[in-house]
Amino acid sequence: YLTAVGADGSPSWSSSASGAIALAGLSTLATGSALYHGGTGQYLFLTGVSSSPTGPDPHGTLFAAPKPWGPWTKVGEIPGLSISTLITKGAGPTSVFFTAAGGTETYNLNIGRIDLKVSN
Repeated sequence: YLTAVGADGSPSWSSSASGAIALAGLSTLATGSALYHGGTGQYLFLTGVSSSPTGPDPHGTLFAAPKPWGPWTKVGEIPGLSISTLITKGAGPTSVFFTAAGGTETYNLNIGRIDLKVSN
């Protein structure tokens, strides 16, 4: 478990959950998935519902971080609900695929692509 991140960005770990800390900058109210994206050199986390000052945010939210322990930054939103799975297969140097599911009268499962803008 991550227990601290030092001023130099180095993590501290423990085998006990009692001292675990939240990942800086990352917020979610739903399931999500993470992966390392070699084209951007960043870790990506996609979640279906994020928290906002007014309550649940009905968009998929994409976060990025230079290390798995952060700091995480919100880098984009995708309209819709139940967006939570990044797919590694077929990821390009500036893109990644994801799944989106849900519906009201019928249940839909879709695969979409996120095109990433890479800045230096």
